[in-house]
Amino acid sequence: MRDVADTGWVKAIIVTCPHCGARLKVDGTLLDLRCEYCGTSSRIQKRSRVLERVLPPPPERPDAPREIAVQRRTWILPVTLASLMTVPAVVGILVASRARSQTAVPTPGSGTTVTPYKRPAPGEKPSSWLGTDSAILVDLTGDGVLDIIGRARRSNPDAVTIVAIDGATGKRRWESESLGDYSDVYVHPLALAGDQLVFASSRGEVRAFSSADGEARWTTKLDERVKWFCDGGDSVIAVGADDVERRIQRADGARRGPAEAEPPSGAKPASRGKPVPCTRLPADKVDHGWTMKDRELARSHELDFDRLYVGPSGRVLSGSRRKGTRVPMLVAIDDANKQRWRIEVPIDPLAAEERAPGQVVVGADTVCAAYQLTGDKRQMSATCFVAADGTRRWHELLTSHYASALLISGDALLVSMGGVLESRDLKTGAVRWRFEE
Repeated sequence: MRDVADTGWVKAIIVTCPHCGARLKVDGTLLDLRCEYCGTSSRIQKRSRVLERVLPPPPERPDAPREIAVQRRTWILPVTLASLMTVPAVVGILVASRARSQTAVPTPGSGTTVTPYKRPAPGEKPSSWLGTDSAILVDLTGDGVLDIIGRARRSNPDAVTIVAIDGATGKRRWESESLGDYSDVYVHPLALAGDQLVFASSRGEVRAFSSADGEARWTTKLDERVKWFCDGGDSVIAVGADDVERRIQRADGARRGPAEAEPPSGAKPASRGKPVPCTRLPADKVDHGWTMKDRELARSHELDFDRLYVGPSGRVLSGSRRKGTRVPMLVAIDDANKQRWRIEVPIDPLAAEERAPGQVVVGADTVCAAYQLTGDKRQMSATCFVAADGTRRWHELLTSHYASALLISGDALLVSMGGVLESRDLKTGAVRWRFEE
């Protein structure tokens, strides 16, 4: 919020990044915006003085125009001007604003109709990889190659779907019906539970789809939004925003009561310590939680801490150099928290953005990272190192300015970017296939 003394009013502007959804502070006079979180360049759509909402555009493609950031303005008029307005005029503005906010974006469970997703007809452009999330790796055919399940998006109408991609060829296996529009879907969990996928919308609606062909199985409604899903054997445990665990029968979506039974009436509850967290199901969103001990450990290694990554080859601290230029850094540590190796991620350290690597993945014998270059294009680069000693294997420029995830699948590195999923050879960095649309 910015206080404008010479006009006598206060102007509040919120701009939402169309790629990652981050809320950004901007000067009301700006025409262009670059997201400080994901680096997305976008054009600010000027708004009227009535509260409105604009659907986010599809993910960026090389042949597509630049994206439009969502901007909302709230105007508080000076008392001298407001006093000149008649009561009917004020009421009319409020009613119009309310009507616009209610009808702007239909969402599942809201009482309005969402146009169902239709598979593209011959010659029609299909959906593209969403690229704001990670992915779920699972062998769908038993051929020993992990396939990829994630989210895709198409426009006209705006619809996000679940898509399965062949891990060997990058070809689309199947695509589900619509989960909803981007604004209702992108922050909510999608997880793999046995032979089915479960998704929870912002309205507390949980839907299940077959992992074999993407066909819808069942739908159930909860009284709270879901943060993540856990394994409950023959049921799925939905952990709500209130931290309450709700069991859902995997077979038909029926509710099974609380995840933990209450003691009989009058019985003394058993003495117990801190609750043990449930085991989370594989999901396309990764929780990079950290503790103060992790941060203190990074400081002891002269690192401005970002995250601690754990994989088959051990633990790797990600951050930036504390002294001087904040070069993206990786520090591998052993079980005693001693440094095994330390590496500057960029080949040209002073040509990189002064921040931690955007994404890191730790494999059995390889550690890979993505970081952003400086300059107008702010292009992303990917690089991999030998996990044993930090020797650099390869370094390549990526086709996007934003990478949402790196995953290791067998001998391949999967790079999730805005509108593109890319498979590269883990040892050489050579592109094997790209899934765009």
